[in-house]
Amino acid sequence: MLVIEIISPTSHFRDMHAKTEVYAAAGVENYWVVDPTFDDAVVMTVFQRNGTGKYQQALSTSKVFDTDVPYPITIDLPALTALRDKYLAARDEA
Repeated sequence: MLVIEIISPTSHFRDMHAKTEVYAAAGVENYWVVDPTFDDAVVMTVFQRNGTGKYQQALSTSKVFDTDVPYPITIDLPALTALRDKYLAARDEA
C-alpha cells in the first residue's frame, strides 16, 4: 500500500511527523511526501516501514525519482518544480 501527501504551508508538521505514526500503525508500507513549499525545488521524501513497524526516511530528493517499490514509477520532480514556478510567476503577474 502507498500513501502520497502533498504538503501545504499549513500542514508541514502534520504530514512529515504526525501522519507517519498514523500510517505506520495502519500498516501502510510506503508513505511519500511531496513538498512544493521549498523555494528552489519540489522535494519528495520517501518513508518506508522498518522491522519495528515504524517509518524510516529512505530518501529525500528533488531529482527524478525512479522506483519499483511498491510498483514501477518515475516522478520528474524538476518538471514539477518548473511547472510550479511557471504557475507562481503567472499568478504574480495577474
